[in-house]
Amino acid sequence: MRLIGRDEVFAEHPCSVHGALINRAAFAGIAVFLMIIGPGTLRGQTPAGESEKDPVVTTVLGPKARRADRIDAYLRRVQIENLLKTFGDSGATRVTRELTRRQLIAGLQKPHGKELLLELIKNRKDLEAVAVTVFAEAQPELSDVQLVRDLLFSLVVSASTGDIATRAAVGIIRQVQEAYLWRGVDSTVDTAGLGHALTMRIQSSTGQHWRDGVLKKLYDEASNRRKHASDPSEVDFFEAILADLHDYAPPPSSIEEDRRGKELPRKSGARAILRGVVIAGIVLLGAYGIMLLVKGLMNRPEGVSTLDKAPASDSKTEEKCQRLVPVLTDLPPEEIEGKTVLVRADLNFLNEWGTLMSNASFEHLLPTLRFLQEHKAEKIILLGTAQSAVEGVKEIFDMQRIGNALQVQLKLSVLTLKRWTGNDVADGVDQTPPGHIVLLGNIGADPREKEENEKKRQALVDEILATLKIELYVNDAPQASKHVYASTSELARKVPKAVAGPLLDAVISGQGMFSKKQQSSAIRKLPGARALLTAAIINSRIGRVSSARSSRIF
Repeated sequence: MRLIGRDEVFAEHPCSVHGALINRAAFAGIAVFLMIIGPGTLRGQTPAGESEKDPVVTTVLGPKARRADRIDAYLRRVQIENLLKTFGDSGATRVTRELTRRQLIAGLQKPHGKELLLELIKNRKDLEAVAVTVFAEAQPELSDVQLVRDLLFSLVVSASTGDIATRAAVGIIRQVQEAYLWRGVDSTVDTAGLGHALTMRIQSSTGQHWRDGVLKKLYDEASNRRKHASDPSEVDFFEAILADLHDYAPPPSSIEEDRRGKELPRKSGARAILRGVVIAGIVLLGAYGIMLLVKGLMNRPEGVSTLDKAPASDSKTEEKCQRLVPVLTDLPPEEIEGKTVLVRADLNFLNEWGTLMSNASFEHLLPTLRFLQEHKAEKIILLGTAQSAVEGVKEIFDMQRIGNALQVQLKLSVLTLKRWTGNDVADGVDQTPPGHIVLLGNIGADPREKEENEKKRQALVDEILATLKIELYVNDAPQASKHVYASTSELARKVPKAVAGPLLDAVISGQGMFSKKQQSSAIRKLPGARALLTAAIINSRIGRVSSARSSRIF
């Protein structure tokens, strides 16, 4: 074999016309190749190698992810970082920033896009403020509003400062108005219920250290936007928010004093005298009214309480807001503290191959879980299926991927078990430290969960109750409640106490705004809600019977 010398490699082609072109093409090809692989590759830093060491990719995908998935996630993470840097560059034009914002929103729709962004911000706090600006000031398409809103909620949860949490929370309210309500929504949409739901979720998602400050700013923003709202849907939306945040309203006395201070210099002497006469008359009328009130109280029959007589308007409001199904947030603290609580939740985010869906988000569980933790529940147990309720889907996967995602997204300690009944499950729950969440195995893998035969569903419930000493059952699964499942119907009727969680309550009662007729209509469509109503009626009758027996004994 003869070695080819350097002169022969770059020698002129036999055809003098094409020789120079071929040499130039060879040099150009080498240059393009070097540009593509980049200087990092020449130093041994390939995307595959970098993806294995990248902490963001490792956290999101896990150490056992496929190489191709790691490389793809790494390249996407680099793109997200570069886009955030471009947006935050002081020299970036308005057009550049808007194009960058659109690319970032489009990136959220790709596999693990949201998780990569949030984990990157967690590791690079210098990019957190830029990310909040990108999404809080965005005007997403109507189809992307929910996607951007969920990301802003995640930023509220993971915020490192009160300012970050405030900007994200205000951005949520602003986008609902400008990117949703202003574009015209169906007249049947309950915008007041939407306002209540968003307020509750922001309250539960915000850190305790800056919660009051965030909610105060949120009240101010909603109050200012309410003044300029004209459409009835907007008015209902902001009125609901202001009602929920009324504790953060400015003190009326200070406002009145400011107004008086501004008005006094403009008043003439005659108007001041007239004002004094009016005030004196009001005082005299007030004194006379008090005398009549005292005289009436002295002459009223004994045993009649003035508190028993409520105005007609108040009774109508109470009738409209009275919930037919008991709700978790209405329970007294003693019915939660020290109890073992089982929460039925919508956890079905695995596809037919057992992989976590790209849009999987579990932050809707935060209000319920944090409420139980703050009220010192002894054990908090999560139960659900892993896959969607599509007809014909056979549940064969465990909940480990879902448990891992819960732990990452909710920043809570989660113990994932393989089963939902048996001694191993009982021991696992008993040994779980306080404040931890126990995720039971995929109950959908048990054919009796979705069995049409009621006796078979009941047999599954009996096994669950024999394994777990459930003292409080919370159904916070609106999707699962559309079906007759053992864990949504029979289980609710067998436990000592069964209530609806915030998510299911929002569907049934519209956060307490629906009339009894509207609630009844919603309950008829939800077998899970019907089970809660039945359980409440049964427990009420048992309570009346018990009290009657005790009164006879004593």
